[in-house]
Amino acid sequence: MSLSNFRTFLRSLSVHGSQRRRSVALRTGENLEPRLLLTVSPQEQLFLELINRARAEPAAEAARFGINLNEGLPANTISNTARQPLAINDSLQTAIQGHLQDMIDHDFFSHTGTGSTTSSQRMQSAGYTGYLIVGENIAYKATSATPNVTQFVIDQHRALFVDAGISGRGHRLNILEEDFRETGSGVRTGVFNGLNAVFTGNDFGARPGNAFLTGVVYTDTITPDSFYTVGEQLGGVTVAVTGTGGSFNTTSNAAGGYRIALPAGSYSVTFSGPGLTQPVTKSFSIGSQNVKVDAIARLDVDSGPAIAFAATTTTTNESAGTVTVTVNLSRAAATAVTVGYATSSGTAKSGSDFTSASGRLTFNPGQTSASIVIPITDDTAMEPVEQFTVSLSAPVGGVLGSQTTTTVSIADNDLPQIRFERNSLSVSERTTTAKFKLLMSTAYTQPVTVSYTVQSGSATAGSDFIAASGTVTIAPRRTSQYLMFKVINDRSDEDNETVNIQLTGAVNATLAETSATYTILDDDPGPSAKFDFRLPTGAATTRLTVDEGAGTVQVPILLSAPSSRPVVLNVESSSRSTATHGLDFSLPPGVVTFAPGEVRKIVTMNLTDDDIDEKNETIQLAITAVSGSSSTISRGASGMLTIADNDPPPSVSFTTAAASANESTANPGLIIVRLSAASTQKVSVRFTVNRTGTTASTSDFVLRSGTLTFLPGETQKTIPLVIRNDSIHEDPEQISISLSSPRYAVLGGLLSHLFTINDDDPA
Repeated sequence: MSLSNFRTFLRSLSVHGSQRRRSVALRTGENLEPRLLLTVSPQEQLFLELINRARAEPAAEAARFGINLNEGLPANTISNTARQPLAINDSLQTAIQGHLQDMIDHDFFSHTGTGSTTSSQRMQSAGYTGYLIVGENIAYKATSATPNVTQFVIDQHRALFVDAGISGRGHRLNILEEDFRETGSGVRTGVFNGLNAVFTGNDFGARPGNAFLTGVVYTDTITPDSFYTVGEQLGGVTVAVTGTGGSFNTTSNAAGGYRIALPAGSYSVTFSGPGLTQPVTKSFSIGSQNVKVDAIARLDVDSGPAIAFAATTTTTNESAGTVTVTVNLSRAAATAVTVGYATSSGTAKSGSDFTSASGRLTFNPGQTSASIVIPITDDTAMEPVEQFTVSLSAPVGGVLGSQTTTTVSIADNDLPQIRFERNSLSVSERTTTAKFKLLMSTAYTQPVTVSYTVQSGSATAGSDFIAASGTVTIAPRRTSQYLMFKVINDRSDEDNETVNIQLTGAVNATLAETSATYTILDDDPGPSAKFDFRLPTGAATTRLTVDEGAGTVQVPILLSAPSSRPVVLNVESSSRSTATHGLDFSLPPGVVTFAPGEVRKIVTMNLTDDDIDEKNETIQLAITAVSGSSSTISRGASGMLTIADNDPPPSVSFTTAAASANESTANPGLIIVRLSAASTQKVSVRFTVNRTGTTASTSDFVLRSGTLTFLPGETQKTIPLVIRNDSIHEDPEQISISLSSPRYAVLGGLLSHLFTINDDDPA
């Protein structure tokens, strides 16, 4: 692309001299310009509007272009005083248009034209004579591409005003020359030096005579900024002026511009015709300088309410049969408002996906909303979401608002369905990547996506799993894909916990299921448990002796580690215990429960303080798991408690010191040994037949020294004396017996017994 794409070439010429000082006497009303319909293009009208904007506010125009008004000039050369607007002159228009075309046709760029004509000569030749002052600006911009003529005009106006690099800033001086009152505004395009060029120029002038009423008629709807934009022009509008100087009228040209020469005075101007739904009247006064009065339909005419779609998009399902699109008015109107509408195919096609519709929508007086109903085709084809548009046009009684097009999206009801292969999974926490398989009811030709979130159920995000969200994509012609997330394998004994998975926002599919549950099965063993008996020294032991008179004994249980869930266990006495549950001791009923985090519990055991002499008895304790509990110990320990008996042993003694029987009584049973109290032990005592004190001989009785044994619970025993009955008459004979060597008893007060055998034989 040539560098000339980026340059705007400029030339300026001002002709001053005795003509400026020439005075021409005119009577009011004489020599008025013919009110002609000038040939001016929209771009040429824009060029004029840009110049008149600069003349109205010179400093603002300079600021708009980032320069000081007197940049490149001595201070105060140009004042910020508003200049009179320029009016199009047909002779100047002819002159500048001809010169621009001449330069394009003959590939030159100069104020000197073909045949060495000067700008003033061309103006005079075109009929602009008797002037006081004339001037000329010309510029061009070229490109190897297709030029945007409107943008090039805007660019060249800026270049002429800024006048960068031009000594004396003659273009800016011409644009802001206070004495100029008329201009020709030219824009021509063509091939120049092998490039596509846009030439712009102004022939400026001033002649004696009446000032001009000038302006432009436009809609201001393409760019609503109160400034003329190409495409907003309203041509053929009648411009009627009445006032102190008479009545005058003209018609706006095709570009919307107009001018009328008027004597000084006060006037009103009325604009009426195409593009104006009602006449626009404005008042003004004119003296020796031009006055600019514009008619702006958007601002000056009540064009009625704005008509627009209620929404930018509308979504429907193809099974709905119809779709309703709502159109709103910005306000109610006193008269009927109508607007045209029409559908246009997009990815949804008229005839196969919807029935095309067009016509006019009517809003009755006071009505602010109306609907367009469009038939939708319910086909059997599996297809993605498809769209078509509805557009508004040609309003009557109102204007088009900002939303003149809406898009209708048709969701296919033949889309495949997405579901979980299994909507509930239970997997060990050792499996750190959780997988849910998503299945489609059938393959689809387009990618299918579905959004998901992984969130807490009873499991905690960050410690049990990693919370996640995202999108699963199932490729075309595939029917499954995995949804995956991370599980954290901790070392904490805890309950099985759940994670919830939610599906939303399926694209090119529908959701048969939206949720699933993943259960993390805890694989960490419960803590072990042991008895925490302590000796008086504080040392740990598994065996402990307590007095049966203690009443209770504290049985401490210690867990090897805290658990995240309740730990439930049993404390039991085994069958190997010598103490009897219910008689010698009792354990509290029920289970022992450790709350989460607890590691030590005390079980209180009751001891029975009986009056029975007995051996020290043992309680074999065991810690066991509770069947069916959610969390129990991994293993339990055993321990032994010894109940030390605090009851004295029974005493053993004869019940009587002496007894007798006839020798005919073979088994007298009168020598009785008694315990002072029953014992749970096997008590024994030795009895001895003493030589001393015994006068009977073994021929008289049968009894040898021996041991009496009291079984547990027995309190009385009889020494087994047998008397022999002889036929000899003899004196009474005695047997002396004593007790000794008791076991599990002590000797009582009566330890000797003298038994007398009475003879019953006649002398």
